[in-house]
Amino acid sequence: MFYFTSDLHFYHKNIIKYAKRPFDYTDEGLLKCHQTLIDNYNSLVNENDTVFFLGDIFIINSDKKEEAISLFKKLKGYKILIKGNHDGFTKKFYKDCGFSHIFDYLILGDIFLCHYELHKRFDNLSKKELLYLELFKQNNCNLLIHGHIHNNEAYKDDDIKRINVSVDYTPNNLRPLRFEELENKIELNLQKYL
Repeated sequence: MFYFTSDLHFYHKNIIKYAKRPFDYTDEGLLKCHQTLIDNYNSLVNENDTVFFLGDIFIINSDKKEEAISLFKKLKGYKILIKGNHDGFTKKFYKDCGFSHIFDYLILGDIFLCHYELHKRFDNLSKKELLYLELFKQNNCNLLIHGHIHNNEAYKDDDIKRINVSVDYTPNNLRPLRFEELENKIELNLQKYL
C-alpha cells in the first residue's frame, strides 16, 4: 500500500499554535504531539508499505540530529522523501533517518509529487515553484499531491487537481493518507526508482 503525508514538523513547538494542533504549547505538549503523530502513523502503516513524505519533517538544530534520527526510525514502512522548504540537511542525514530515496519532486505518470501547492495563494511563486509548475504542465500531469499549506484547503479555482496531505489539514486528522485508486498507477511508475 502507498501512503502520503507531510508537514510533521517534529521538534517545532510553534507548529502547535500555527496549525492549531490539539496539544498544550509546552515541551510536554510537544512530546505528546510527537507521540500522537507516531502512534497515528504506525496504526495505519505496515513495514511493507511505502510512504511518501512531502516535506518539512523536522525543524531542528544540529544538536538534535541524533535524537531526530532515533525518533524517525520508530515510523514503519519504506520511506521516500520529497523535500520541503525546511528539509535542508544532507542526504546522509535523511538516509540515516531511514529514507531510501530523496527527491526535490517526483513525477509518477500523470501524478506530480512536491511539497508546494503551486499556486500564489499568499505571495508570488518562488523560482523553484515556477519550475515545478512548468514541469507539471510539460509532463501532462493531472494531479498534484502536496503539503506546505498545513490546515488550509487546497486551491481549486484553476485546472489543477490538488490534494493536501499535510497532517494538519483537518480531514487528515494528524495521519498519513492512502489513495486506493492511485495504487496501480503509482506501483507501475515507481518501479524504476526501487
